[in-house]
Amino acid sequence: MRSKDLSTLRITDIWRFKSTKSNKIYYIEMEHFSDNLIAVKFYYIGVRLSENRYSIMTNDNEPRRIVYSCFELMRRYYLKDNTISFGFVAASDIDPIKKEKTG
Repeated sequence: MRSKDLSTLRITDIWRFKSTKSNKIYYIEMEHFSDNLIAVKFYYIGVRLSENRYSIMTNDNEPRRIVYSCFELMRRYYLKDNTISFGFVAASDIDPIKKEKTG
């Protein structure tokens, strides 16, 4: 699926995959910032309407499957255009218990 933000003219390709371990569905967003830069973001489908969707942890304990899925999409984009660059967009954890322990 592809969406366009008319205010910034940015294009975002939205992909989905199902985790084999937890059976949860995740979205991966490939956000095009220019002709040669794509930001990779992902989140669990159950929090897609939350403004904090990139910060919410699922505690599935399977980051390898999620990151490998991102890498596979990055590989597909790279095979179409070998001048493209990628970056992961990270968000801070919003778990208040963890913040108290580290803060």
